[in-house]
Formats: sequence, C-alpha cells, structure tokens
Amino acid sequence: MFWSKEINKKEIINWGFGGALVEIAYILIIALLLQSLNNVMTQASAILSIAFLLLLLVFSVAISGIMVFGYPAYLAYQKRIKEAFATLLVTFITFIVGFAALILIIYFISKY
Repeated sequence: MFWSKEINKKEIINWGFGGALVEIAYILIIALLLQSLNNVMTQASAILSIAFLLLLLVFSVAISGIMVFGYPAYLAYQKRIKEAFATLLVTFITFIVGFAALILIIYFISKY
C-alpha cells in the first residue's frame, strides 16, 4: 500500500476522510478535556494554567500536523503532487462538512 506507484481514487478518499474524522475526534477529546479541567484551572495559579495551555497547544499542533499533513507530505515526497493535493482537498472538505454537522447538532440539541 505505501510503496505502490499508483493510488486509486478510493484510497485518496479513504486517507483524506479518515484523517479528517480522526482529527475531529481529537478536537472533541481536547475540548472535553479542557471543559473538565475548567474547575481545576481556575483554582491553580495563572502561570501554571498558561503553561499547561501552551504545552497543550504545541502538542496539539504536532499531532494535528501529522494527522492532516502526514500522508499528503509522504505523497509529495514521492513526487505525487496531484494525489497529495487531492488527499488534502478531501480532508478539508470533510472538516467543513463535519464541523457544519456538529454545529447543526449542537444547535438542535440546545434548541429543544
């Protein structure tokens, strides 16, 4: 799979869709973590709270970069630029659709 010269469209869609879904799940997990730590952070010192949030930001950027740009970077390294951009496009479209769905779900849950 990793060493083949040609990738079919199904594989591009799978990698892009899967990367976006994993990234959305990671974002939701971090959001839940921050929400649950809200009470702890208000009681802790301001410097420790800021340091924790910056550390979490750096860690999240590294993880997100790997999940979103890892496979497209691999494809670009193999000089398969069109496939790399196609994978990124599928990933970003999945992000937009996924977050729009989350916003609609949250809106309808809070309305009723």
